[in-house]
Amino acid sequence: MAISKRLQARLRPEDVVARIGGDEFVTVVKQVTSLADAMSTAERLLLGFESPFRLRGSDVYSSASIGLVFADPANPSLDPESLIRDADTAMYQAKAAGRDGIAVFDMSMRDRVAERLVLEQDLRTALDAGELHLHFQPIVRLSDETVEGLEALLRWVHPTRGLISPATVIPIAEETGLIIEIGAWVIEEAAREVRRWRRMPGAEHLYVAVNLSARQLRDPRLVERVATTLADQHLEPAALCLELTESMLMEDPVGASQTLHQLRDLGVRLSLDDFGTGYSSLSYLKRFPVDEVKIDRSFVDGLDAPDSSEASLVAAIVAMARALGMKTVAEGVELPIQAQRLRELGADQVQGYLYARPVGPESVPGTLARLGAKRYAALPDIA
Repeated sequence: MAISKRLQARLRPEDVVARIGGDEFVTVVKQVTSLADAMSTAERLLLGFESPFRLRGSDVYSSASIGLVFADPANPSLDPESLIRDADTAMYQAKAAGRDGIAVFDMSMRDRVAERLVLEQDLRTALDAGELHLHFQPIVRLSDETVEGLEALLRWVHPTRGLISPATVIPIAEETGLIIEIGAWVIEEAAREVRRWRRMPGAEHLYVAVNLSARQLRDPRLVERVATTLADQHLEPAALCLELTESMLMEDPVGASQTLHQLRDLGVRLSLDDFGTGYSSLSYLKRFPVDEVKIDRSFVDGLDAPDSSEASLVAAIVAMARALGMKTVAEGVELPIQAQRLRELGADQVQGYLYARPVGPESVPGTLARLGAKRYAALPDIA
């Protein structure tokens, strides 16, 4: 109701303000003669959200994302339903661009929506069709460059489009809820593979790291699924590491903490991914039973320059982790100088193209042999 009043206050009496459901509103602004005129109106509406809303004695801040579409009298195919659909498409584009902004609809947006719908339908059958695969990237201990574990990375090889980026796959899977089924498959498949590798001489210590999504973390059956997978694969819990991001934990700190403690009680390792890019607060980090933090590659990129500010930040993260009894893993290591600086700064583990690109499970034994030199030289390439 408060938002409705603010919208009405910034439009003319002849304009229309309507709430069409949830937190979505539609405004119909008449006699708009140019894009600049429409943008000016939209920007005026956004300014109405700068001041907080006073609710039950508290200040509540809200932002808005706006999608614009123009009604063309010369195009009778643009009925009201089509206009609202196109405005909605543009609004989601504004959200995707960072929220609290304005996007103007164009036909390319409709094409992207249609493309996304096709991918969504294809993804629904991709798992049963055997189109989803896992690749694995080694995680290397810096002190002696021994491979301690491997991170499982999802790959979708579409029958006609080829390899589709995880940056495309994961958001679709999240929004549709498919991530629960796909995520369960990833955990099972990764556990199956690491059990095989741990049978090889010298590789008994290996663990596999799997990325969890926000939706998986909220799944009430997550802990049960993990426990069942470990039992089915006769795998010790420490052989599985689950990776989460800071933003995921902060969506529901209380619920996330409960779930993580239950996973920790199973004996599963827990890793905080992309550390340093979000809240990075010592006070909240202490609340979660995390075994390690992964230093984001954005801090590693600058380590090849002398006296870089990134070095100070990495040193601070390492010190924070050590104070809490956690290990550190630096991602995106591509140059020897970066590995050397990370060693000097006290990082425990690294991963990146300097050591190995992600490879299919059939290539893991060979990768271990190449990286491990003498330690893994005799590893058999087991089926």
